[in-house]
Amino acid sequence: MRTIGMLLLAVSMLGAGCGRVKDKAARATNKAGQLVGEGASTFFTGVGEGIVKTVTTYDVRLSEELKATGVSTTIAKRMDGSASNNWQQTLSIYVQNQGPLTGTLRVRLYNDKDQEIGRSSTAVAFAKDDARYVAFTLDKEIPVPMTKYLQMDLKQE
Repeated sequence: MRTIGMLLLAVSMLGAGCGRVKDKAARATNKAGQLVGEGASTFFTGVGEGIVKTVTTYDVRLSEELKATGVSTTIAKRMDGSASNNWQQTLSIYVQNQGPLTGTLRVRLYNDKDQEIGRSSTAVAFAKDDARYVAFTLDKEIPVPMTKYLQMDLKQE
């Protein structure tokens, strides 16, 4: 970045004395600006990709019953707890539905051996064509980082 700045300054100074040189300086300045812009664009794209990679997301599998009601999900992410909730963990899943849905959603966490390692339930009331994040509070003992996938269903009362 510093080198490009020095180059821009030198080119600008050279261009001040002569029309032809000034034209070349303008082209060089434009090219330098392009390079800086491309570098910045690549940098910010990399930052965005890094943020996406650091947010722990999970594969959500829906029960046939939920699929039949028109429920779908797009993202499930884990949020670490804090002292205010005794270090419980929260799993937040973006849920969309086509028809109204009232009941209790249950999510089960499975490891890479398809063994259940935790579960949580939460009551929901969705209007027709509704969508929002649904938070599931998990006990602090659940080894959430070991989760391979989530299974969500409608809990039978």
